[in-house]
Amino acid sequence: MSQISLTVSPEEQGAMERYAKKMGLSVPDAIKNRFFQSIEDEIDFQRIIAHRERKARGEVKFYTHDEIVKELGLEDDL
Repeated sequence: MSQISLTVSPEEQGAMERYAKKMGLSVPDAIKNRFFQSIEDEIDFQRIIAHRERKARGEVKFYTHDEIVKELGLEDDL
């Protein structure tokens, strides 16, 4: 397993320790979790932007519940 060093001020270290304790995590786990959550949030944001762009170009089709039920042949199941 690899190791990464991080230089922080005493105030930043205290904030990290308080956050980690509040979350019930070690400082390294808290940092790693927030880092990967930030990446996931950015990916989600980019997907939202792409969807809005496709919607603006008229490339997004919306279906009603009834249309989906009919398309899937589920009329008799309801």
